[in-house]
Amino acid sequence: MLFLSLKWSRVRPVVLAVALAGVSLFVLSCTPRSNITPQNQVVVIQRGDLSIDITATGNLAFSEKEGLSFEMAGKVAEVLVEEGDSIEEGQVLARMDTSADSDWQKQLDALYDQIAVAKDKITTAERQVIARERDLLQAQINLQTAQDNLENTPPVQEATDNVTRSEYDLKLARALLDDVKLFMDQSSPQYNTSIQWRQSQVDDAQTKLNEARKILADVQAANRSSTSTDIEIKRLQVELTQGKVEDAQQAIEDAKQSVEDAKDALEEAQNAWEEAKAYKTELAAPFAGVITRVNASSGDQVTKGAVLVEVADDTRFEADVLVSETDIYQLKTGGQASVQIDAMSSASLPARVSRISPTATIQQGVVNYRVKVEMQPVAGMLSGQPGLTGNVSTPFGRQGNLFGRFGDSGNITPGQLPEQAQEALRERGLTQEQIQEMMRNRMAGLPGAGGTGQMPAMGVAQQVQLREGMTVTVTITVEQKTNVLLVPNRAITRQGGQNLVNMQKADGTVESRPIQIGINDFQYTEVLEGLSEGEQVIVTQSTSTNSNSRTQGGQQRFMVPGGGMLR
Repeated sequence: MLFLSLKWSRVRPVVLAVALAGVSLFVLSCTPRSNITPQNQVVVIQRGDLSIDITATGNLAFSEKEGLSFEMAGKVAEVLVEEGDSIEEGQVLARMDTSADSDWQKQLDALYDQIAVAKDKITTAERQVIARERDLLQAQINLQTAQDNLENTPPVQEATDNVTRSEYDLKLARALLDDVKLFMDQSSPQYNTSIQWRQSQVDDAQTKLNEARKILADVQAANRSSTSTDIEIKRLQVELTQGKVEDAQQAIEDAKQSVEDAKDALEEAQNAWEEAKAYKTELAAPFAGVITRVNASSGDQVTKGAVLVEVADDTRFEADVLVSETDIYQLKTGGQASVQIDAMSSASLPARVSRISPTATIQQGVVNYRVKVEMQPVAGMLSGQPGLTGNVSTPFGRQGNLFGRFGDSGNITPGQLPEQAQEALRERGLTQEQIQEMMRNRMAGLPGAGGTGQMPAMGVAQQVQLREGMTVTVTITVEQKTNVLLVPNRAITRQGGQNLVNMQKADGTVESRPIQIGINDFQYTEVLEGLSEGEQVIVTQSTSTNSNSRTQGGQQRFMVPGGGMLR
């Protein structure tokens, strides 16, 4: 389960490591016999590191995981690994049965048979092309015959049309002759001439009509067996034969396409057979890691693509966390982060932001964004040694001496801590038992005992056996400043729009001075202008008399970030 991101405030998100490190400011002065009294104290301004972080919780997951399967269905001959086994890259994990009567060999034989079938289809299709070409030739012959039959039919209609035209011409000539007789004066000299000319036209028309009638009679005599129905039938035969020619041409195109399809099928069958022969009958590890799952045993039948073995790189881990909408804008891909394993509270492993989801995850009206952080490979941190190097820091950030000055006692009670220290620990979510366990670990020489933040070689290999699903706390660095001037927040007052600090002058007088500030966490603020290294500011701080605290000049002095001293 993933949880919402946490921060100290919306304005000042703080790194959990720095926050708890700041608690050392108060813890250093606490012993079972300490008497706490508030008084003005002096802080020497020095340089240190400051960061603003966002924290969230989630679970570990393998960054690289792969399911392995056979590329062909068959019978498992043997499985050579079990869940949890460590493996090397290229190591054989399982084998398929490839004997003569195995399913694998039968599938190869079936693919080879498909090649022969495809070749037969090509031969059949090529024969169809030849047959269709013959059909086209016969259709073309039939078309020519039908056209000849239609053209050789005696022209009865043409002769009939000629008779009709001749009859019309004769009627026209007679009408013109009658008009001449009616309108011309018989005594006119032109009368006889006109009558003779028109009469000749009538005679010519009569002659042509007689000739047309004779031709029609001859045609009708020659075509007593041919009727208009016969002519129509011959015309239909021509059209039908023309359609058969077109069909034959299309059949040839279809037959040629069938040949091409058969050739494509042959190529596919040959490729499938070649690919099947190249299929690996052994599953080999793609990378070094660990077996996370085995789904089959020797003798099992498996289908193509069914995951048989699952492997993971056990040196690379990632974690998904949810970050609130008020914080997500501060993150960017590639940003620095650290991952603290809850089961290994003394180790914080480096990581980076590898992905920020562009879409929101909304649960009960709360808007969050999924962020993936990828941890630095564990192998890179081990460096070939049984223990880790300085890459692993304490969960309290750079200042690993939270409990470094408690003396020899490993027992702490809430009454021995200043109220602000108790509040910081409560916000961290630590229980009294966890605090005591951390004290005992440090007294035993585990991280933080000497304030180095490094893990000793002995016993570290056992602590770095990370496993998928482990609960983790992810700290993502939003902003980080190194070697900057730091001043305690409680030394700063705001007045008239200015940030002011009270300065301790050499003559003992107090001067109020304005300063320009940068980033801050819940305890310290970066100073941009107004203060110099080595100057002293006054801050109200709880102090106590403690035999374990260092004193100088009659004043108690306490460590602040970057090596500064609180007096």
